[in-house]
Amino acid sequence: MEFSNLGKNCSYCKMLDFLPFKCNLCNKFYCINHRTYFDHECDKYHEKQICDKINKIKIKKYKCYTCKKKTKFKIKCNICLKITCIKHRLNHKCIKITSTKNKHICSVCNKYSFNTLCKICNQIVCIEHRYKNTHKCIKDN
Repeated sequence: MEFSNLGKNCSYCKMLDFLPFKCNLCNKFYCINHRTYFDHECDKYHEKQICDKINKIKIKKYKCYTCKKKTKFKIKCNICLKITCIKHRLNHKCIKITSTKNKHICSVCNKYSFNTLCKICNQIVCIEHRYKNTHKCIKDN
């Protein structure tokens, strides 16, 4: 009994394979070692890849807060959380909204800013005067 009609020859290495794989791009048959697009260096794969990228990619555009132009990149300001384009990412006239809830007047410079409490003398001081040698630190007894 002859089995000449069983199996297919691999289009890459010409080996007879009884369970061949058919490439869905080039429609040729391959053995298990050459079944992927990369293994048999499929000519149609590169074309398919480019077409897929063009068809599937939908680029979302964001509107810049400053110039109102559409941009591909979403650059959010860390301070005001507004979206800007690359050109205006550093100079978009950002207004920082700060609360006065955690602000106090520094006992040394009388500035109204975020302050800390000295652990030694319990004075309210700003960041510039937070070390004991930068303000008149008197230890409470």
